[in-house]
Amino acid sequence: MEIVKHGEEAITFILKGFNNGIANSLRRIILSEIPILSIDVVQVYQNDSLLDDEFIAHRLGMVVLDSSAIYSGKLNRDTKITFTLDVTCDSYETIDVTVDMIKSDNSHVKCLYPDTILTRLFKGQTLKLLASAKIGVGKDHAKWSSVCGIGMEPIEEGTKISFESTGALAPKEIVRLGLDLLNVNLFKLQPSL
Repeated sequence: MEIVKHGEEAITFILKGFNNGIANSLRRIILSEIPILSIDVVQVYQNDSLLDDEFIAHRLGMVVLDSSAIYSGKLNRDTKITFTLDVTCDSYETIDVTVDMIKSDNSHVKCLYPDTILTRLFKGQTLKLLASAKIGVGKDHAKWSSVCGIGMEPIEEGTKISFESTGALAPKEIVRLGLDLLNVNLFKLQPSL
């Protein structure tokens, strides 16, 4: 494998010595099988905003959570993380309810992209809710995908794969986890050949 371009959120690499079928398997694993954290259940106690409860819950599900604690041994599959949000607009100025206003009960898990706006509140409006996050994979729901998009291109040297991370995990970590999962899947397949 040769890394062609690497940044904080994106990576391009060439997979050498494997056919396009194996490269496509790696692409599909990266897209849908790498476990990350996402808000899954939302209980709204009060929502005076202009957005429906379901819309707020959907926006919370798409909030990117730092998932590195899963791979450092600080979280496991059964760990549930609880988030609270309790905001009231007391002024005549409209306030933006942003991701940085969400409080986590677990110091190892934080919301990324803190300036992301969930909704806006006007004077006298309140948004109060409880949410929980769990570990999941992209094949169950897009909110658990570790990448925004991934492309694959056969080239003379092998297969070029490019993707942009959601930010939940570093791109190199996603590649490493993808290769590990590919190896496990091929090992499981081997006895049936």
